[in-house]
Amino acid sequence: MKLIKLPAKEALDRLVRYMPKTGEFFWRVRPVTMFGVSKISDAAKPHSSDHACNQWNSRWAGKPAATLKAGYWYLTINYQKYLAHRIAWKIMTGADPVEIDHIDGNPGNNKWANLKDGTRSDNLRNVRLKSTNTSGHHGVWFSTRQQKWIASICIGSFDSKDEAVAARKKVEVFLGFHPNHGR
Repeated sequence: MKLIKLPAKEALDRLVRYMPKTGEFFWRVRPVTMFGVSKISDAAKPHSSDHACNQWNSRWAGKPAATLKAGYWYLTINYQKYLAHRIAWKIMTGADPVEIDHIDGNPGNNKWANLKDGTRSDNLRNVRLKSTNTSGHHGVWFSTRQQKWIASICIGSFDSKDEAVAARKKVEVFLGFHPNHGR
């Protein structure tokens, strides 16, 4: 899902209530000023703003605002779908997150204590073991060709070649590679 700029914190605070201890979201009661006159009615005459407001509030106010899909919770605001953990971050901090990491690895757990902002690399350091993993450990697999166990660590992903080269060189120095390595 492409990340879209989140609505302003003030707008989110008017629309939803976030429960930091449980990670749940609920629709707030909306004032009549949020409703224009609707041109759709079964009697072919427009409903008043009062009627639209009362109808919306009686149906949605106080009800859960997020829906679960593929392990993640989403909120739809003004016909736009947002990841709930990003909305939680914006409500709590007022800032758009870079990338949210669910500390316990459960993408459905949006409790405030379970959310941490960071980079893509930070998030990838906290991924669960893939279902296809046969060793029970990240980065460890058996090579049938060599008849040996192989271990590797990916440094991360970068926006530019220069950033990737700099990160690789830093790890080479840390691990004691010879300066001529890779010539």
